[in-house]
Amino acid sequence: MKLGPKPTTQRVKKIAKKTPSDAGGGQFLQDKQIDEVTLLDHAEVSSVLLAPNGSLLRRENILAPHIDYFTQKRKLVVPVPGRMLLEDHTRKSNANAPGATPQGQGVTAFQWDRNFTFDQLAEVATFDSPVTIVHKADGPDAKPVRVIADHVVAHFQPGSSPAQPAGAPADGTDPAATPLKLKDVTASGNVRIYSETKTGQVEIDCNQADYDASNDILICRGQEGVPVTVSDPTNGGGGTFGEVWFNADTGQIIRMIDFNGHNR
Repeated sequence: MKLGPKPTTQRVKKIAKKTPSDAGGGQFLQDKQIDEVTLLDHAEVSSVLLAPNGSLLRRENILAPHIDYFTQKRKLVVPVPGRMLLEDHTRKSNANAPGATPQGQGVTAFQWDRNFTFDQLAEVATFDSPVTIVHKADGPDAKPVRVIADHVVAHFQPGSSPAQPAGAPADGTDPAATPLKLKDVTASGNVRIYSETKTGQVEIDCNQADYDASNDILICRGQEGVPVTVSDPTNGGGGTFGEVWFNADTGQIIRMIDFNGHNR
């Protein structure tokens, strides 16, 4: 834990003379604030949001050997490999609400091999090389979808807060009351998407994939000279395209644009 001086809001008119009794009474901490909290060895940070009936609505869990939390910058940094689990089951609780639509609900796991940073003020998280994401929607027929990429940037809904390590000072917000809720995710660099279907596994390779949690749609894009490749070994075919739309809730390809070729 690191301490720093508290910011002053007015001029100091008088400096009181310190006495040995002041030091012995802990007065040396009165002008200090916690700047950084570090957790080591099997560090874990978590937060949970429950419904009035006690059922789980949202959960956030971060696991790593080393976690730094910078309290004044509102930034959580994991400079080593680690994992994060996000659970959002609010769709279940609102399943009977008129016009209820999927919004990224289910279980989403992130694993990174280099580092992870969450900037609470910007409401954005970055994961570095390589990154694996596994998402399973809450639907009864939902299948896991796995995404592997070199770099991932995730934006969260306004008001979301990461869990804070024990020892971080209270700042007027309750992290446990507003766990992270995904808004969108961009994966880039050697992106591979795997999905299990009724006929077997489908693989999509692309340069960039953009996920919108408001409709559970993942749009895969190629680049000049490197189109999106769809492989379906079970059905003996596939093809290359300029763009492919994938429904992460159902695990199905719903749209393919600029067809270039096939191997059927």
